Amino acid sequence: MQIRKTLRNAVYPRSSSEPKRYRASCLAKWFWCAEQSRLLALGVIPEEIVEPAEIGTIGHKILEETIGKRFSWENTFFDELGKYQDPQFGLVRDVADTKIYCNLTGHTDDIQITIDRSVSVVENKFVMNTNLSYIQRWKLCMAAFQIQIYAWILDPIVKEMGGIMNRFHVVSYWNLNTFAHVHDFRVEYKPVQVEENILRCIRAYENPELIIRPTPWKCRYCSQPYRELCQFEAKNKQAN
Repeated sequence: MQIRKTLRNAVYPRSSSEPKRYRASCLAKWFWCAEQSRLLALGVIPEEIVEPAEIGTIGHKILEETIGKRFSWENTFFDELGKYQDPQFGLVRDVADTKIYCNLTGHTDDIQITIDRSVSVVENKFVMNTNLSYIQRWKLCMAAFQIQIYAWILDPIVKEMGGIMNRFHVVSYWNLNTFAHVHDFRVEYKPVQVEENILRCIRAYENPELIIRPTPWKCRYCSQPYRELCQFEAKNKQAN
């Protein structure tokens, strides 16, 4: 499930009386850089729309057109699922006075549904570097957390709809240049563990001292907007 791009520039005001809201894709950034994840989740910096993301959107469209039509029971499922969507935030689940959400009003990557409503999520990702070692080491951790959050959000809704959320889901990688399939990775969904990971992120967003400093080499590739607000960059300047 891909977050609707029109939401990427949204910055939501914070107040003591307003519940906190964090987008699943921002939480997933935690496994690349927890500080970037915090800045995105708090709306301090909007998610960047860059050329690879736009090419990826084209790729998603190609997949939608080539995978084929859904079965009748899947169409029925999506019609019912639409009734559970918040008009602004899409599908939402609450935890610790915080709303975790993903938006399905654009296109979904894919939700596979059997006739007895056993549900699995397939997250399609487009990459320029198709080396499997690179993907497994640096990319898969983010995508896996993202798909686990999607499953966690959907879980109670699917149960209410008379279905069940499967234990295993898939992240499928595609070549960003050729749109050729690269590899599929199975992702296990453990509800308790996913919720614990979400809560860890939430606590750190509210208390920056809990943020884990990223591996130093990642900082060299960090864009200027992040650098200007990064707490670790600020500490480096003070030290110098």
